[in-house]
Amino acid sequence: MAIQYNSHALILTGGKMSNAVDSVWYGRNPLRYFLLPLSLIFLAAAGIRRLLYRLGLLKTRSSEIPVVVIGNISVGGSGKTPLVVHLAEQLRERGVRAGVVSRGYRADPGPEPLMIDDSTPPSRCGDEPFLIYHRLNVPVAVFPDRPLAVAALEGKADLILSDDGMQHYAMGRKAEIAVIDASRGFGNGFVLPAGPLREPASRLNSVSAAVINGEGFSGTLPDGLPVFHMRVEPSCFRRVKDSSRCDLKAGKVTALAAIGNPGRFYRTISDMGFEPQRTISLPDHTPLTAKLISGLGIDPGLPLVMTEKDAVKCREFAGDNWYYLQIDAVLDGDLAGFIMKVTGIKAPQGGAEENK
Repeated sequence: MAIQYNSHALILTGGKMSNAVDSVWYGRNPLRYFLLPLSLIFLAAAGIRRLLYRLGLLKTRSSEIPVVVIGNISVGGSGKTPLVVHLAEQLRERGVRAGVVSRGYRADPGPEPLMIDDSTPPSRCGDEPFLIYHRLNVPVAVFPDRPLAVAALEGKADLILSDDGMQHYAMGRKAEIAVIDASRGFGNGFVLPAGPLREPASRLNSVSAAVINGEGFSGTLPDGLPVFHMRVEPSCFRRVKDSSRCDLKAGKVTALAAIGNPGRFYRTISDMGFEPQRTISLPDHTPLTAKLISGLGIDPGLPLVMTEKDAVKCREFAGDNWYYLQIDAVLDGDLAGFIMKVTGIKAPQGGAEENK
Protein backbone atom coordinates (compact mmCIF):
# COMPACT_ATOMS: atom_id res chain seq x y z
CA MET A 1 0.00 0.00 0.00
CA ALA A 2 1.23 3.51 -0.78
CA ILE A 3 0.27 6.62 1.13
CA GLN A 4 0.22 10.09 -0.41
CA TYR A 5 0.20 13.01 2.00
CA ASN A 6 -1.80 16.00 0.83
CA SER A 7 -1.41 19.20 2.88
CA HIS A 8 -3.69 18.54 5.83
CA ALA A 9 -4.94 15.01 5.36
CA LEU A 10 -3.55 11.57 4.73
CA ILE A 11 -5.16 10.06 1.70
CA LEU A 12 -4.86 6.35 0.92
CA THR A 13 -4.54 6.76 -2.80
CA GLY A 14 -2.20 3.99 -3.90
CA GLY A 15 -0.14 6.76 -5.50
CA LYS A 16 -3.00 7.91 -7.76
CA MET A 17 -2.31 11.62 -7.29
CA SER A 18 1.36 11.25 -8.11
CA ASN A 19 0.54 8.93 -11.00
CA ALA A 20 -1.89 11.48 -12.44
CA VAL A 21 0.81 14.16 -12.59
CA ASP A 22 3.31 11.67 -14.01
CA SER A 23 0.85 10.63 -16.72
CA VAL A 24 0.60 14.26 -17.85
CA TRP A 25 4.29 15.14 -17.62
CA TYR A 26 5.90 11.84 -18.54
CA GLY A 27 3.11 9.92 -20.30
CA ARG A 28 0.54 10.50 -23.02
CA ASN A 29 -2.28 12.00 -20.97
CA PRO A 30 -4.08 14.45 -23.32
CA LEU A 31 -4.69 16.83 -20.41
CA ARG A 32 -1.30 18.35 -21.19
CA TYR A 33 -2.72 19.94 -24.33
CA PHE A 34 -5.44 21.69 -22.34
CA LEU A 35 -2.72 23.12 -20.09
CA LEU A 36 -0.62 24.43 -22.98
CA PRO A 37 -2.11 27.97 -22.93
CA LEU A 38 -0.94 28.33 -19.33
CA SER A 39 2.46 26.95 -20.30
CA LEU A 40 2.76 29.55 -23.06
CA ILE A 41 2.07 32.31 -20.52
CA PHE A 42 4.66 30.80 -18.16
CA LEU A 43 7.20 30.52 -20.99
CA ALA A 44 6.65 34.12 -22.08
CA ALA A 45 6.98 35.44 -18.54
CA ALA A 46 10.20 33.47 -17.96
CA GLY A 47 11.63 34.65 -21.27
CA ILE A 48 10.84 38.30 -20.57
CA ARG A 49 12.37 38.04 -17.11
CA ARG A 50 15.60 36.58 -18.46
CA LEU A 51 15.74 39.23 -21.20
CA LEU A 52 15.45 41.98 -18.59
CA TYR A 53 18.51 40.57 -16.84
CA ARG A 54 20.42 40.38 -20.12
CA LEU A 55 19.58 44.01 -20.90
CA GLY A 56 20.61 45.10 -17.41
CA LEU A 57 17.16 46.36 -16.52
CA LEU A 58 17.17 43.82 -13.70
CA LYS A 59 20.46 43.69 -11.84
CA THR A 60 22.71 40.65 -11.53
CA ARG A 61 24.95 40.88 -8.46
CA SER A 62 28.32 39.18 -8.84
CA SER A 63 30.92 38.17 -6.29
CA GLU A 64 34.70 38.15 -6.35
CA ILE A 65 34.45 34.50 -5.35
CA PRO A 66 33.54 32.23 -8.29
CA VAL A 67 30.01 30.86 -8.03
CA VAL A 68 29.06 27.56 -9.68
CA VAL A 69 25.37 26.72 -9.92
CA ILE A 70 24.39 23.06 -9.59
CA GLY A 71 20.85 23.17 -10.91
CA ASN A 72 18.36 21.78 -13.39
CA ILE A 73 15.67 22.86 -15.81
CA SER A 74 12.99 20.54 -14.49
CA VAL A 75 11.07 20.21 -11.25
CA GLY A 76 11.57 17.34 -8.86
CA GLY A 77 14.65 15.57 -7.60
CA SER A 78 17.49 15.07 -10.05
CA GLY A 79 20.42 14.42 -7.70
CA LYS A 80 21.71 17.96 -7.18
CA THR A 81 22.44 17.66 -3.45
CA PRO A 82 24.47 14.40 -3.67
CA LEU A 83 26.43 16.03 -6.48
CA VAL A 84 27.13 19.14 -4.38
CA VAL A 85 28.41 16.89 -1.57
CA HIS A 86 30.63 14.98 -4.00
CA LEU A 87 32.08 18.13 -5.56
CA ALA A 88 32.79 19.79 -2.22
CA GLU A 89 34.65 16.67 -1.10
CA GLN A 90 36.63 16.48 -4.34
CA LEU A 91 37.55 20.16 -4.18
CA ARG A 92 38.64 19.85 -0.55
CA GLU A 93 40.99 17.01 -1.49
CA ARG A 94 42.68 19.44 -3.90
CA GLY A 95 43.02 22.13 -1.29
CA VAL A 96 40.11 24.25 -2.54
CA ARG A 97 37.76 25.53 0.16
CA ALA A 98 34.21 25.15 -1.11
CA GLY A 99 31.27 26.95 0.47
CA VAL A 100 27.61 26.28 -0.28
CA VAL A 101 24.64 28.61 -0.66
CA SER A 102 21.03 27.51 -0.68
CA ARG A 103 17.61 29.05 -0.65
CA GLY A 104 16.67 26.68 2.14
CA TYR A 105 13.25 25.52 1.02
CA ARG A 106 10.69 26.11 3.80
CA ALA A 107 13.51 27.45 5.96
CA ASP A 108 13.22 30.34 8.40
CA PRO A 109 16.69 31.91 8.36
CA GLY A 110 15.58 35.30 9.68
CA PRO A 111 16.15 38.79 8.24
CA GLU A 112 19.70 38.11 7.04
CA PRO A 113 21.72 35.17 5.70
CA LEU A 114 21.98 32.30 8.15
CA MET A 115 25.37 30.67 8.59
CA ILE A 116 24.66 27.13 9.71
CA ASP A 117 26.47 25.86 12.79
CA ASP A 118 26.18 22.82 15.06
CA SER A 119 23.26 24.37 16.97
CA THR A 120 21.12 25.23 13.92
CA PRO A 121 17.95 23.11 13.69
CA PRO A 122 16.80 21.90 10.26
CA SER A 123 13.58 23.89 10.66
CA ARG A 124 15.63 27.10 10.43
CA CYS A 125 17.92 26.20 7.55
CA GLY A 126 16.06 23.54 5.55
CA ASP A 127 16.74 19.83 5.23
CA GLU A 128 19.23 19.87 2.34
CA PRO A 129 21.51 22.64 3.72
CA PHE A 130 21.44 20.89 7.11
CA LEU A 131 22.47 17.62 5.47
CA ILE A 132 25.29 19.28 3.50
CA TYR A 133 26.71 21.03 6.55
CA HIS A 134 26.73 17.92 8.73
CA ARG A 135 28.12 15.68 6.00
CA LEU A 136 30.94 18.07 5.04
CA ASN A 137 31.48 20.61 7.82
CA VAL A 138 31.90 23.36 5.21
CA PRO A 139 30.51 26.92 5.34
CA VAL A 140 26.83 26.88 4.33
CA ALA A 141 24.78 30.07 4.01
CA VAL A 142 20.99 30.02 3.67
CA PHE A 143 18.86 32.89 2.42
CA PRO A 144 16.18 33.42 -0.26
CA ASP A 145 18.25 36.28 -1.70
CA ARG A 146 21.14 34.17 -2.95
CA PRO A 147 23.52 37.08 -3.74
CA LEU A 148 23.37 38.06 -0.06
CA ALA A 149 24.05 34.44 0.91
CA VAL A 150 27.07 34.49 -1.41
CA ALA A 151 28.31 37.71 0.20
CA ALA A 152 28.09 36.05 3.63
CA LEU A 153 30.67 33.48 2.48
CA GLU A 154 33.26 35.99 1.29
CA GLY A 155 36.53 35.28 3.06
CA LYS A 156 35.31 31.83 4.10
CA ALA A 157 35.60 29.97 0.79
CA ASP A 158 37.63 29.89 -2.43
CA LEU A 159 34.67 28.76 -4.53
CA ILE A 160 30.93 28.69 -3.91
CA LEU A 161 28.57 25.93 -4.98
CA SER A 162 24.93 26.95 -5.26
CA ASP A 163 22.59 24.04 -4.54
CA ASP A 164 19.94 24.83 -7.17
CA GLY A 165 19.39 28.40 -8.32
CA MET A 166 19.83 28.09 -12.09
CA GLN A 167 16.80 30.33 -12.56
CA HIS A 168 17.92 32.82 -9.88
CA TYR A 169 19.41 35.29 -12.35
CA ALA A 170 20.04 37.94 -9.72
CA MET A 171 22.97 35.77 -8.62
CA GLY A 172 26.04 36.08 -10.81
CA ARG A 173 27.81 32.85 -11.68
CA LYS A 174 30.99 31.68 -13.37
CA ALA A 175 29.59 28.32 -14.43
CA GLU A 176 26.37 26.32 -14.51
CA ILE A 177 26.12 22.55 -14.21
CA ALA A 178 22.74 21.16 -15.29
CA VAL A 179 21.75 17.90 -13.61
CA ILE A 180 19.38 15.64 -15.55
CA ASP A 181 17.48 12.64 -14.19
CA ALA A 182 18.16 10.00 -16.86
CA SER A 183 14.94 8.07 -16.24
CA ARG A 184 12.69 11.14 -16.48
CA GLY A 185 14.67 13.25 -18.92
CA PHE A 186 12.69 16.27 -20.08
CA GLY A 187 9.35 14.51 -19.77
CA ASN A 188 6.94 15.59 -22.51
CA GLY A 189 9.16 18.58 -23.31
CA PHE A 190 6.67 21.21 -22.15
CA VAL A 191 7.22 23.86 -19.50
CA LEU A 192 5.01 24.17 -16.45
CA PRO A 193 2.19 23.36 -15.91
CA ALA A 194 1.70 21.17 -19.02
CA GLY A 195 5.14 19.66 -18.49
CA PRO A 196 7.88 19.38 -15.86
CA LEU A 197 10.28 21.99 -17.26
CA ARG A 198 11.09 25.26 -15.52
CA GLU A 199 12.73 26.44 -18.72
CA PRO A 200 12.76 24.98 -22.25
CA ALA A 201 15.42 22.40 -23.13
CA SER A 202 17.12 25.04 -25.30
CA ARG A 203 18.32 26.61 -22.03
CA LEU A 204 21.02 23.92 -22.01
CA ASN A 205 22.72 25.76 -24.87
CA SER A 206 24.08 28.22 -22.32
CA VAL A 207 25.21 25.92 -19.50
CA SER A 208 28.82 24.91 -18.90
CA ALA A 209 28.21 21.16 -18.64
CA ALA A 210 25.51 18.58 -18.05
CA VAL A 211 25.48 15.71 -15.57
CA ILE A 212 23.21 12.79 -16.42
CA ASN A 213 22.16 10.97 -13.27
CA GLY A 214 21.46 7.30 -13.94
CA GLU A 215 21.00 5.26 -17.08
CA GLY A 216 18.51 5.27 -19.91
CA PHE A 217 18.57 8.94 -20.94
CA SER A 218 16.99 9.30 -24.37
CA GLY A 219 16.89 13.07 -24.77
CA THR A 220 18.97 15.30 -27.01
CA LEU A 221 21.71 17.59 -25.72
CA PRO A 222 23.42 20.48 -27.54
CA ASP A 223 26.38 19.53 -29.73
CA GLY A 224 29.70 20.09 -28.00
CA LEU A 225 28.23 20.29 -24.49
CA PRO A 226 30.55 18.56 -21.97
CA VAL A 227 28.60 15.67 -20.45
CA PHE A 228 29.42 13.75 -17.27
CA HIS A 229 27.65 10.60 -16.16
CA MET A 230 26.74 10.08 -12.54
CA ARG A 231 25.24 7.31 -10.48
CA VAL A 232 24.09 7.41 -6.89
CA GLU A 233 25.25 4.40 -4.92
CA PRO A 234 24.13 3.19 -1.49
CA SER A 235 26.90 3.57 1.05
CA CYS A 236 25.53 2.24 4.34
CA PHE A 237 22.59 2.35 6.71
CA ARG A 238 22.77 4.58 9.78
CA ARG A 239 20.50 5.00 12.77
CA VAL A 240 18.33 8.10 12.57
CA LYS A 241 18.80 8.85 16.29
CA ASP A 242 22.57 9.29 16.26
CA SER A 243 23.84 8.63 12.70
CA SER A 244 25.79 5.61 13.92
CA ARG A 245 26.58 3.08 11.22
CA CYS A 246 24.71 -0.20 11.45
CA ASP A 247 24.31 -3.49 9.62
CA LEU A 248 20.61 -3.59 8.77
CA LYS A 249 19.62 -7.04 7.54
CA ALA A 250 17.56 -7.20 4.35
CA GLY A 251 13.92 -8.09 4.92
CA LYS A 252 10.49 -6.53 5.41
CA VAL A 253 10.47 -2.77 6.13
CA THR A 254 8.32 0.32 5.97
CA ALA A 255 9.77 2.91 3.58
CA LEU A 256 9.21 6.66 3.87
CA ALA A 257 10.36 9.37 1.47
CA ALA A 258 9.63 13.10 1.31
CA ILE A 259 11.77 13.80 -1.73
CA GLY A 260 11.23 14.83 -5.33
CA ASN A 261 11.47 11.32 -6.78
CA PRO A 262 10.54 8.79 -4.07
CA GLY A 263 10.31 5.96 -6.59
CA ARG A 264 14.08 6.01 -7.03
CA PHE A 265 14.56 5.46 -3.29
CA TYR A 266 12.09 2.58 -3.20
CA ARG A 267 13.78 0.92 -6.18
CA THR A 268 17.17 1.29 -4.54
CA ILE A 269 16.22 -0.44 -1.29
CA SER A 270 14.32 -3.12 -3.21
CA ASP A 271 17.43 -3.81 -5.29
CA MET A 272 19.32 -4.22 -2.00
CA GLY A 273 16.97 -7.05 -1.00
CA PHE A 274 14.56 -5.12 1.23
CA GLU A 275 10.81 -5.71 0.95
CA PRO A 276 8.79 -2.54 1.59
CA GLN A 277 5.45 -3.58 3.07
CA ARG A 278 4.29 0.03 2.83
CA THR A 279 5.72 3.00 0.99
CA ILE A 280 4.83 6.42 2.39
CA SER A 281 5.40 9.20 -0.13
CA LEU A 282 5.18 12.77 1.16
CA PRO A 283 5.68 16.00 -0.80
CA ASP A 284 9.29 17.10 -1.20
CA HIS A 285 10.62 18.97 1.86
CA THR A 286 7.63 18.06 4.05
CA PRO A 287 8.34 19.21 7.64
CA LEU A 288 8.42 15.85 9.43
CA THR A 289 7.21 16.04 13.02
CA ALA A 290 6.52 13.48 15.73
CA LYS A 291 2.79 14.23 15.41
CA LEU A 292 2.76 13.70 11.66
CA ILE A 293 4.74 10.45 11.86
CA SER A 294 2.58 9.08 14.67
CA GLY A 295 -0.51 9.71 12.54
CA LEU A 296 0.77 7.49 9.76
CA GLY A 297 0.01 4.28 11.66
CA ILE A 298 3.45 2.84 11.05
CA ASP A 299 3.94 -0.75 12.21
CA PRO A 300 6.37 -0.46 15.16
CA GLY A 301 7.46 -4.04 14.62
CA LEU A 302 9.02 -3.28 11.24
CA PRO A 303 12.15 -1.20 10.65
CA LEU A 304 11.37 2.22 9.22
CA VAL A 305 13.81 3.22 6.49
CA MET A 306 14.07 6.66 4.96
CA THR A 307 16.40 8.96 3.06
CA GLU A 308 19.17 10.92 4.74
CA LYS A 309 17.39 14.12 3.77
CA ASP A 310 14.33 13.00 5.73
CA ALA A 311 16.32 11.61 8.65
CA VAL A 312 17.78 14.99 9.57
CA LYS A 313 14.25 16.16 10.45
CA CYS A 314 13.45 13.12 12.60
CA ARG A 315 16.55 12.87 14.78
CA GLU A 316 14.96 14.35 17.91
CA PHE A 317 12.05 11.89 18.08
CA ALA A 318 13.28 8.86 16.12
CA GLY A 319 12.52 5.32 17.25
CA ASP A 320 15.20 2.75 17.95
CA ASN A 321 14.43 0.89 14.71
CA TRP A 322 14.49 3.91 12.39
CA TYR A 323 17.26 3.94 9.80
CA TYR A 324 18.38 6.02 6.86
CA LEU A 325 20.31 5.06 3.77
CA GLN A 326 23.42 7.13 3.16
CA ILE A 327 24.11 7.54 -0.54
CA ASP A 328 27.13 8.84 -2.44
CA ALA A 329 27.43 10.27 -5.93
CA VAL A 330 29.94 8.58 -8.24
CA LEU A 331 31.01 10.30 -11.47
CA ASP A 332 32.74 8.85 -14.49
CA GLY A 333 34.81 11.98 -15.08
CA ASP A 334 36.68 14.72 -13.26
CA LEU A 335 33.93 17.31 -12.88
CA ALA A 336 35.76 19.01 -9.99
CA GLY A 337 38.79 19.50 -12.24
CA PHE A 338 36.54 20.82 -15.01
CA ILE A 339 35.02 23.35 -12.61
CA MET A 340 38.44 24.51 -11.46
CA LYS A 341 39.45 25.02 -15.08
CA VAL A 342 36.38 27.02 -16.16
CA THR A 343 36.44 29.18 -13.01
CA GLY A 344 40.22 29.73 -13.02
CA ILE A 345 40.66 28.34 -9.51
CA LYS A 346 44.16 27.01 -8.86
CA ALA A 347 44.96 24.38 -6.26
CA PRO A 348 47.49 25.58 -3.67
CA GLN A 349 50.95 24.11 -4.10
CA GLY A 350 50.71 22.39 -0.77
CA GLY A 351 47.40 20.75 -1.74
CA ALA A 352 44.82 20.13 0.95
CA GLU A 353 47.39 20.51 3.73
CA GLU A 354 47.94 24.16 2.88
CA ASN A 355 44.29 25.07 3.40
CA LYS A 356 43.86 23.27 6.72
